[in-house]
Amino acid sequence: MKTKYLLFIICLLTVVILPIGFCQDNTQAGLPEGAIARLGKGGINIMRFSPDGTRLAVGTDVGVWLYDVASRKETALFTGHTGQINALAFSPDGKLLASGGIKNRIVQVWELETGRKHTTLRLTDNIYSMASLAFSKDGKKLVGVEDLWGIKHWDVNTGRVLLDELIERADDAIVFSQDGSTFASGNKDGKLLLWTDTGQQIAELKGHSSFVKGDGLTRQIISDVFNLPPAKISTLDLSTDGKLLASASLDETVQVWDIDKRSKLATFKGHNVAVSAVAFSPDAKTVASGDVKKKIKLWDVSSRRERATLTGHTRRVCALVFSPDGDTLVSGSDDGTIRFWNPVTGEEITTFTSGHKKSVKSIAFTENDTNLAIAAFDGTIDVWSLKNHRYLKTFADGQSDLTQAIALSSDAKLFACQGYNGTLVSIPYRFKNWEKSRGHRPLQLWELNKGLELPVLTQKGIYRAFAFSPDNKILSGSISRGIRGWDVITGNELFHFDTKGKTAKRLAFSPDGKKLAAQSSFGTMVWDLNSGDPDPILDSQCNAGLSFSPDSGTIAFGDHHGFYLRKLDAAQAIVGIELPDKYKVGEYYSEFTFSPDGTALVAAGRDFWDVQIKVWDIGTGSELTTLAGHTQRITTLTFSHNGKVLASGSSDGTVLLWDWEKISTKP
Repeated sequence: MKTKYLLFIICLLTVVILPIGFCQDNTQAGLPEGAIARLGKGGINIMRFSPDGTRLAVGTDVGVWLYDVASRKETALFTGHTGQINALAFSPDGKLLASGGIKNRIVQVWELETGRKHTTLRLTDNIYSMASLAFSKDGKKLVGVEDLWGIKHWDVNTGRVLLDELIERADDAIVFSQDGSTFASGNKDGKLLLWTDTGQQIAELKGHSSFVKGDGLTRQIISDVFNLPPAKISTLDLSTDGKLLASASLDETVQVWDIDKRSKLATFKGHNVAVSAVAFSPDAKTVASGDVKKKIKLWDVSSRRERATLTGHTRRVCALVFSPDGDTLVSGSDDGTIRFWNPVTGEEITTFTSGHKKSVKSIAFTENDTNLAIAAFDGTIDVWSLKNHRYLKTFADGQSDLTQAIALSSDAKLFACQGYNGTLVSIPYRFKNWEKSRGHRPLQLWELNKGLELPVLTQKGIYRAFAFSPDNKILSGSISRGIRGWDVITGNELFHFDTKGKTAKRLAFSPDGKKLAAQSSFGTMVWDLNSGDPDPILDSQCNAGLSFSPDSGTIAFGDHHGFYLRKLDAAQAIVGIELPDKYKVGEYYSEFTFSPDGTALVAAGRDFWDVQIKVWDIGTGSELTTLAGHTQRITTLTFSHNGKVLASGSSDGTVLLWDWEKISTKP
């Protein structure tokens, strides 16, 4: 028989009113200063149920979303972190929630009934990452593995550090026992280690085997050259009673271990790609595993056999968790959805929620500024209303596993992309992306208003970047042999520039459509399209960020030393904004755009861990203001056509809308 909260999900007969209230408009939840709205909820990293099963906490790239399970409503968004949330823990009584993760200087403990901060726990200086968290059995102590180098114990109520112990490197994937007394870790060679909560190593298990033999350096070189997956542990889970350990690896297997006997009980083979998520049922009789190619498998621990394969997600399964009573399996995916499943029959119960997509690649305002189109890493486009900040629809005809080259026209009417059949794996703990391409698809060009694919472009090749001219008449693409441009209507090639073997990673037309800039890892080139001259009018070594001024006469780009403005009819920079001494170390900018009136430059980048947007006065070279709110690299910046709204898209899976008038007049 289903639990009460599951009946509520299916029938929707009851609505539970929580003291902190529902986030009726989640685009307004946890907004940073100066922001109008947040579109999207951020990519999923981890999910945890409250002990009574009534709440689901979802750790994302922008914060912690708290859901009421019965009503399927968001009740809170906990923000204030500077990076991804990869570590979550409920207190045994369900009243507190601890959150932390990569690039975070703190662990935050939240009061769930009020939504307020209970305690802020500081990490060691210069160590800004928390791998895993757990409350002690009595709920008075919080235990964490800090940046894989140390164990910390805190008094939950006072924040006082009770234990701060350096340990031998605890590797990449880490999971605590339910009472926080022990934890397990897995390393890049597939080995599994067992530890006490004080950092004492208990045992070492052989674990998974690499596809490639030899010493560590040899395996790494061979794996890189031949694009072979190592045996690196991708994720772990401990059974509720702490007696069994499940390990998943890039070697495409799941293993189950008896902790007391230090022996392997089973190896489950059935995934044909890297396994990205694993979870035990509360009774430890079932193991669920999810992979990077969308599938979830259920395994019977006693019989050592696969029981069911669950399908429905369209992207990598990034998190799995069972409800406390074991009646429901919950999965989170890079496709933005959280789904509930019956773990006995394997049937999908419901799509619990959506909006948690990974990585924004491009954004564009419609011509009248009524809507915003957001293109994601997988080639799907979400359209949002700017009047009420509501999601309207998704264009999915151009979707693929990955998209390297992707572009929206400035009025959101045209969309160009080239997809890849492959896999994308976020590997804990550093969460570096590992890609394995299995071939590319043809270039696609779509007219979004009509949902029609334009058939005239049959250009072959592997493209790194696309860009539309301001009048939508030209599409330019970057390939290994140079830069090409075609007439959108006829498909005729209009130009082909030689980049001397440098493949451009981004392209940009000037606002007047007369110039084209291409940027590679080796520098930036600019061509005059009207001259017919195949030689660039500018060839700079600056390789970060690219933007033309509104009058098309100046270009902005940067490098590790600063960023510069250069007039295109002069041999020297006119401003050459070089970062002041206090900003030089650790500060780097990779996205630029000019203000609509051309008096300010908006620069997005990072300062060590912190992702930020800075606004600079072009006339004086002085910094005007700093905007914060994204937690991962900002991938795109653009202004609305009326110049009132600045939109920033990020790898954290969200777009922030900023009130430019307030920003530009901020003292």
